[in-house]
Amino acid sequence: MRSRTTSAQLEGLEFSKPVTEAEADRQRAALDRVLKHLAETVGMHAELITRIAIDCERQPESSAEKRRYPPALLVYGDAGRRVAAVSIGERSGSYLVELARMAAPAADIPRDWIAVVPAHLSDQATLVIAQHARCTGE
Repeated sequence: MRSRTTSAQLEGLEFSKPVTEAEADRQRAALDRVLKHLAETVGMHAELITRIAIDCERQPESSAEKRRYPPALLVYGDAGRRVAAVSIGERSGSYLVELARMAAPAADIPRDWIAVVPAHLSDQATLVIAQHARCTGE
């Protein structure tokens, strides 16, 4: 997996409400299962984004307030285009698989399509991404 850390790729990720450290770790572990399945069975490129904000004055201190935001998994096709973004539902714990539109925007499809996959089916989330990538030629 290549490291990609450009701000343009992070612009599409919305900052939601901060979560506890335990919740962020639980969500990261759930996304790790999808990432592992993607790498082992499908061979797609992906990156796990972890966001932490630190509030401090001029000098970072151990007493500075640290806020964690829910992690997100960005998945790329062979051409380097984003195919999907995966996050965890705030209350349900389900996988929210946001499949990117690959064609020109259509009037009847205002944004990317989101599939909701139950939390215990991480391999199903991978399957949804792989099928979408195949259908779009990535």
